[in-house]
Amino acid sequence: MHSLHFKFEGDEADRHRLPMRHLGAALVGIDGIVNQGLFVFAYGRPAPKRRRFELQLSTEEPKSGSVEIIAILKDSQWVLPLLRDFVVSGGIEISKHFLSYVLLRFGGRPTEANKHMEALLQMNRDHLDARNQNDEQWRQTFLAVVDRLAPQAKQVVAPVGNGAGTLQLIDGVSPSLVVDEPMADAIRARQGDQVGDMTSIEIQVDGVIHHSRQLKIQHPDGEGRFITAEIRDPLFTELPNPYAEAAAAMSSIRVMAKPVYRNGELFKLYVMDIARDQGGARQS
Repeated sequence: MHSLHFKFEGDEADRHRLPMRHLGAALVGIDGIVNQGLFVFAYGRPAPKRRRFELQLSTEEPKSGSVEIIAILKDSQWVLPLLRDFVVSGGIEISKHFLSYVLLRFGGRPTEANKHMEALLQMNRDHLDARNQNDEQWRQTFLAVVDRLAPQAKQVVAPVGNGAGTLQLIDGVSPSLVVDEPMADAIRARQGDQVGDMTSIEIQVDGVIHHSRQLKIQHPDGEGRFITAEIRDPLFTELPNPYAEAAAAMSSIRVMAKPVYRNGELFKLYVMDIARDQGGARQS
């Protein structure tokens, strides 16, 4: 992997457009996270304020058909001899895993995030001559750096839900990381939200808010409690549709949704589709 490919898809991004302020924020956030990741990997400590790492991301011309940005690492030749060879040669791979860890960690997917931290830890183990910390010391330094990067993570996902449906980090020909709107909202909330896997769930609809594409539904774990269901199914904008019909009848409907938990409690649902095992479901 010689470059990082960032692809925004869905909504305006499919027409090769994004609001400039959101795209600009994303690029600044990516640069900030990668800079910190490379610095801590090379020197075993956080980057001092306003300190730039010797390798820097530069972008190529965006590809048409979506908003896909290709970033490459450029070096400053006069300072490279001071760097460890494995950081220079593996900078893109380090950047990919570090950026993925940060977005997954703040995006409510800790199990997936830890796989990237372990990959980085193994890369560090593979270069014993460059290490001055044991595994636990390295892990604590790593986590201390990541804890400071919540604002940059928020910048990275600025276009998701604001012109784009997802952000993909492309490794080769397939995405190695997909940040969707539930994850992006978890990053923006900074409340330690956990985002669950897509699941089939029956919801009891209490009301509909058309302008914000939301349903009020009964909490699945108890009567008299209500939560919000964010509807991301394009079918919601058409009339009639199963969501409006369920709201009118105050009846239940089975959907495919991603749950979001806050402090261990179900906080909201992101509904992506009508469940295929329900009558009237769309066919792929």
